[in-house]
Amino acid sequence: MIAPIETRVGTILDDDNRFFGRSAFGTWMQEAKSPTDLVAVALGIDVDDRARELLRVLAVSLTSPDARVWPLKLTRLLACHGDPAAAFFSAQLVSSGKTMGPGTVTGAAALLERWTAGDDAARAALIAGARAESKVRLPGFGVPFRLDDERLVGLSAVIDAGPARAGRHWRGMRALCLEVATFSEARPNVALGAAAVLLDLGVTPALCGLGLSMLMAHVFVAHAIEAATTDTALQSLPSTAVRYVGPAPRRTTAM
Repeated sequence: MIAPIETRVGTILDDDNRFFGRSAFGTWMQEAKSPTDLVAVALGIDVDDRARELLRVLAVSLTSPDARVWPLKLTRLLACHGDPAAAFFSAQLVSSGKTMGPGTVTGAAALLERWTAGDDAARAALIAGARAESKVRLPGFGVPFRLDDERLVGLSAVIDAGPARAGRHWRGMRALCLEVATFSEARPNVALGAAAVLLDLGVTPALCGLGLSMLMAHVFVAHAIEAATTDTALQSLPSTAVRYVGPAPRRTTAM
């Protein structure tokens, strides 16, 4: 006999639906102020005005809509055949990557969680181990082609001016940055700041990447919609745009 599947997410009733134990047409219809509220509940966030404001600030700070960035370039390439939905959802596969895109925040969140939970000896061991493991840089550090990550600068300006600056993980992030600066020139990027905000909201490190991808959805959607009508040229490239590197073509003769 197959064991029944248990879920806390919800169910469909004859006259109403339930989402995390609360009425969709009663409680949520009255209390949910935006679709983001329901996403936040799914991520494990206790939704209140403080959480709403932090998620709003985070979503705005993560608005980096340059088409030259690889995840967005992929979105446009997929959309060039005219289907923005297929392009959007396919491009979300990069969200689990550790190098680029929303998935980078997962590693940063795990590092920050361990940093804030440890004592001085544990933090020293963590830094030593993380440096040896990452070989190049710690998760959440490194800013390509510019000195500072403008997204983290913008996010920090808002967080540091309000009560969220007292958050345990935000304070831990600041301390971690000071520690890393003693041995590395790598600057922190927005993944580290976003991780601190999400962790202080109660999101687990493993879900921070997913949370970030949800908050960045507007950037992917915008490129998918636009490219579906404007980027048809990407369906095929002219020979002048392609450079082949490899063995020369072989010639065969008919027997």
